[in-house]
Amino acid sequence: MPARHSASAELHVANLPRLYTFALSHYSEKARWALDAAGLVYDERPQTPLLHIPNIARLSKSKAKTTVPLLIDGNTKLQDSTAIVQWAHAKAPEKGLLGEPAKPGRSGKITKAAAAKSDKLRADIEATIGHFDGMGHH
Repeated sequence: MPARHSASAELHVANLPRLYTFALSHYSEKARWALDAAGLVYDERPQTPLLHIPNIARLSKSKAKTTVPLLIDGNTKLQDSTAIVQWAHAKAPEKGLLGEPAKPGRSGKITKAAAAKSDKLRADIEATIGHFDGMGHH
């Protein structure tokens, strides 16, 4: 069973880390994937693009930084998918998200896999958008 829970779940979510995301975002997927792989329970708060700006600006306390994913856990606020992967690894190092302990020139398994998955997801989204952009044009 996935570790994520929606805000409407019958789980007391007040003390869970909150992850603000977009449904179709490879960066949000990378963050969800890391938290799930680490076995961490969190409260996912899906946002609607453009309508998210005031809410994320208020939460991040920065009008200039309105991007997602945004992870909030107590006083910790992370607004970068790679930082969220690193945070998840620190919470559950036994899961090996970043591979073996850091060695020069060695990248962790989730970092490599996430990059590959990110590139594939980005390509799929771009192809889908391209398909719909071409509809109705003759």
